[in-house]
Amino acid sequence: KGENKYHLFEESPFHYEFITEEGKEADRGEIGRIVLTKFNDTTPLIRYSVGDLFERRGECECGKDIYKFISRDEDKFKIQGVTVFKDRIEEALEPVKHHMKHYQVVIDESVEDDLPKPQIKLRAELEDDSEKVKKDIADAFSTNFEVAEKYNWKKGVEMDIFAPVEVEPTEFKQRKFRSIIDERYE
Repeated sequence: KGENKYHLFEESPFHYEFITEEGKEADRGEIGRIVLTKFNDTTPLIRYSVGDLFERRGECECGKDIYKFISRDEDKFKIQGVTVFKDRIEEALEPVKHHMKHYQVVIDESVEDDLPKPQIKLRAELEDDSEKVKKDIADAFSTNFEVAEKYNWKKGVEMDIFAPVEVEPTEFKQRKFRSIIDERYE
């Protein structure tokens, strides 16, 4: 459990499936969302998606498949056709997290010369909302946020593919809020 790896037991009342975005059963090394089925007379539950994404890993010592929890389905988004998970955002913000109490990532598009570009706005409760701190957060995020291997946001901005990251000081009044919002499709 400490390594975020799990396997399923045969005694479970549920039938588990791990379904990829293409709708097929995930093979080892692939990510799929967990779908549950429970057949009985009192509470039939057929192909219920709980919203959790797992990676199907190798085999446990007991011979069962091992699964690693990746994230919630709502904590992923696509940038230029690449699926990005929340853990990449958390890694990118690690060097500057001491400046923030809470944050929310908003994915949007800016339009320049009639061409849309992916844009990220970081809404954050900041300890200090000075221009220097906002610039440090935007720079650290741009440098550390890898959209794909060896391809960070900063490189995308330099290539004029992405819009620069914006940091917006915000106060979150609600106790629970979505940490990732994709406004491109809302």
